[in-house]
Order: sequence, then C-alpha cells, then structure tokens
Amino acid sequence: MTILRRVAVALTVLLAAGLAPGAASAKTGMAPGAASAKTGMAPGAASAKGLDALASVYDENSRVLAEARFASAGDTFTLIKLADHGSQVYAEYKYVRKDGTLQTGTHRGPALVGVPARFDHDFGEGRAVEFRVCVATGYGSGLCSGTDQGENWTKAYA
Repeated sequence: MTILRRVAVALTVLLAAGLAPGAASAKTGMAPGAASAKTGMAPGAASAKGLDALASVYDENSRVLAEARFASAGDTFTLIKLADHGSQVYAEYKYVRKDGTLQTGTHRGPALVGVPARFDHDFGEGRAVEFRVCVATGYGSGLCSGTDQGENWTKAYA
C-alpha cells in the first residue's frame, strides 16, 4: 500500500505540473528532470512562478478519501472530502520561513462530501511548502498521504 501511495503522490505532482511520466512538457519540450537552458533549474524546482501540487489519501481498497491541493497563485490550500467514510479530513503543512524558523499548521475540512474548504496564506515567493492530507480516526491520525516522520509529504513551491 505504501508503494501505491508513493506512486499516486508522484503522479499527482507530475499531473499538477502538467507533465506525464516519461513525456516531454508541452510548455517546454523538456523531459522531466531535464534542466532548463533558460532558468538552469529542473522542472519542479523553486522558481518565482511557484509550483502547484495535489496530495490524496486512499483507503485499503485504493478509493480516494480526500484531497488537499496547494495553489501557488495566492498560496491557497483547498481541502475536500471525496468519500463518505464518517471521519474528519485535515491537511497538515510545514514551511521554512526566510528567517529559518519553521511554520507548521493544520487545516480541518468540512464533514460534508464534495464541499471544498479554502485556506489562504502568504508564504515567501519561491519557498518550498510541504503538506499531507489525512483522514482522522478515533485512534490518532488514521490514514495519511505522508508519514508522521515526514516521508512522502507532497512538496509545492509558493
């Protein structure tokens, strides 16, 4: 299941960036991982434009339970519950400020399926933001798109 989550997270990041695995970008004509002659940065690297990303959490049957999306334009998280599983959905994020201090937070989504909740921020431009989406249970964090130790968190750029 962990491997499936990793693949799903990688695919959602690539799709959010407009890239299909192994394909060249329609915008740049570059394959993923290739450095741009114009910027010298690989796709997905921090840039003034930012990079949007999507994190999804799945149940044991690979059903998507909830999603959290980060949009670099406006530094906005959107959290949505996609399945009626009776649990609270939430997104956790972490961000290193320009002064080197760590900012962390949690956003809780609505209990209704299909109703998005938006949370605005003002992160430093081009700075990395890591986040995960979770479905709470009565026994702790429950199912999450990344681990408590910080593995497999989705990375976006403000």
